[in-house]
Amino acid sequence: MHFDLTLSYNTWLLILAVVMLAGLSVWVYRATTPKVSEVLRKLLLVLRFFSIVMVLFLIFEPVLGLSWRHVEKAVVTLLIDDSSSLQLGKAGSARAQEMRKLLSEPWLQTLNEKYEIVPIVFSDKAALRQMSALDSLRFDGDGTNIRAAIDFAAEQVSGKNFSGMLLLSDGAQNIGGDPVTGAVQQGVPVYAIGVGSEKPEKDSWIAEILTNEIAYADTKVPVEAIVRATGLAGQSAQVSLKQSGKTVAVETVQLPQDFVESKVRFDFVPERAGVQKYELLLTTQDGEMTDRNNSRSFYMNVLKSKLQIVIVAGAPDAEITFLKHVLGKDENLTVSSYVALGASGRLSATLPQLTELSELDCIIAVSMPSNRNAALDQWLRQAVLEKHIPMLFLTGPVQRAADLWRYRDLLPLANIPRSVNEKAISATPSPQGLIHPVLRFRENSLEVRAALQELPPLFSTLARLQLLPTAQTLLYGVPAQNSPIAPAEAAGEPVLVAQRQGELNTITLFAASLWRWHLMMQKVELDHNVYEKLVVNSVRWLVSASDARQMQVSTDKDIYRAGEEVVISAQAYFEDFTPRDNLELSVRLSNGSAVDEIVLEGQGRGLYEGRYHALTDGEYRLAATAKEGQAIIDTAESKFSVEALKIEYLQTAANLELLRNLAERTGGAYLHRDSLAQWADTLHFDERILVQDRSIQLWNRWPFLAVIVLALSLEWLIRKREGML
Repeated sequence: MHFDLTLSYNTWLLILAVVMLAGLSVWVYRATTPKVSEVLRKLLLVLRFFSIVMVLFLIFEPVLGLSWRHVEKAVVTLLIDDSSSLQLGKAGSARAQEMRKLLSEPWLQTLNEKYEIVPIVFSDKAALRQMSALDSLRFDGDGTNIRAAIDFAAEQVSGKNFSGMLLLSDGAQNIGGDPVTGAVQQGVPVYAIGVGSEKPEKDSWIAEILTNEIAYADTKVPVEAIVRATGLAGQSAQVSLKQSGKTVAVETVQLPQDFVESKVRFDFVPERAGVQKYELLLTTQDGEMTDRNNSRSFYMNVLKSKLQIVIVAGAPDAEITFLKHVLGKDENLTVSSYVALGASGRLSATLPQLTELSELDCIIAVSMPSNRNAALDQWLRQAVLEKHIPMLFLTGPVQRAADLWRYRDLLPLANIPRSVNEKAISATPSPQGLIHPVLRFRENSLEVRAALQELPPLFSTLARLQLLPTAQTLLYGVPAQNSPIAPAEAAGEPVLVAQRQGELNTITLFAASLWRWHLMMQKVELDHNVYEKLVVNSVRWLVSASDARQMQVSTDKDIYRAGEEVVISAQAYFEDFTPRDNLELSVRLSNGSAVDEIVLEGQGRGLYEGRYHALTDGEYRLAATAKEGQAIIDTAESKFSVEALKIEYLQTAANLELLRNLAERTGGAYLHRDSLAQWADTLHFDERILVQDRSIQLWNRWPFLAVIVLALSLEWLIRKREGML
């Protein structure tokens, strides 16, 4: 350690002042009155001299500088694959056994003595692990995310002498970002040790299921299974479709060549309405590496067959023709229309009787602000408010905002909007809209945005639209010359709004000329199915609306992987279906053999959320209970399924090429087991010498003041006792 002392003023001035103060102290105590002993006189002299010198010393603002050097070992992160794919392999030679042998060999101890080793185990996520606990790895993680492990390792050693990474894995990454890019960004070499064989073992699996999320009872539904295999080309296998253990359909498939797929198509007829769970099973062949990937499950929302759709219009509108055209393509929909004609509002046909309303499944109301038929208004209110029939409301041209406000009991409007001159608007999705079933007319959110960009503008005469808290904006309208991907809330007015408030289920379009999305796209020869998908998706969402309860509970998905996080959400309402907060909401989860309970946290506006990790595969039932004090307000139920580890068995061959690429791109090396001892001996990383400096302002430290006060007090006490002047 090195130290030095610096002063704010010239050191010679301090020395001169000390000499003068020494002389002054000697002069003061050359003789005392009364006379005291020589020892006491010299003690008083020393106390006086020490006190005034200390005061002078602090006036010169002394600063003590300390400096010391610290040698830091090189830090090497040890990334160990703990995913369930390590359980693959022939009997007696599973990758897990190979991994355990690697971790028990002397080369690792050699590295641990030379460097600071930071062990990290990873699968779908990464975590720190003690060196002494590496023999307890279970190899049961669901998923392999090497990129996440690399990023996690860099975070853990941030600020240290991070010199390299040692990666032990089969390279079978199946989730997460590009590990090569992540490793290159860290700027340290990666030394990779591969576990497992690149040669495909015998195996067959169901890679993917393609089917409709929504179907109709008593109507044929196609289900397509994509089957892949390695080492079993030409062999026959059966694929069975089952529900609740009952075989629904069976097809035979010839297993394909390696890295080629075979498709199996089923056409089956769902019998019961509601959310149904189905399972596809592929027969296991002799010598297969594993049978854990020979089954997959899926859910299907089965609606009743032949839905009755009624279109009512307050005035003739081109929208009616286009709606009947796209809905008429679906043989499961029966569409009828009733239009108010002329100034009198005479209807084109007689509306269904009130006794017949219970048979209707959905109403599409078009241009109702233009309606002059009181009977049509009354019929619509009875159907929606009393019979609780879901409604798609297309405002059409609105001449006066007051005409729209007449339907405020049917619409999610909080205040009367303002009428403005007609303006062209482009549709841009909200974050909620991008994941809503109504806008699911493309494979992903990027494609949804792109499809909306291509569409012609709509027209609106409304501004300052304020919605009820129960409304959810799916599309915003921005001036047509602006980019349709501007930030949502700041972009413009709500255009497409969904609402589920108790038994009132509606979707409202606050714009006119939606039919242009169909007609204009045909003219430019672009894909024009957005209009059709939007209308059909809206009807399906409305028809499949959940029953009206004061509380509803659901999960963000129907099927999860074992260990995956389950997001549980609930909604609570008062009797008038306004959102209800400050409830104690608990959810009981059971899967037959185990029972667990979690408490959901309030998110505001009647929403509650909680998270749960389902570790055991099976079907889980949710039983939610809402309490206020000791009183039970309401209960609700739901369900979800957890599948055994599947993602890890969709790629059974080791991907050692990825490990080689990682090592090469980062300046490391791909290592073989027989050379590990020599490599560990010759590997060299430089130590880092850290120089740490610290400055201490002595003049600003209270102990010095305390010493001065103590010395002066002691001098005063002695003089007082001796009676000195």
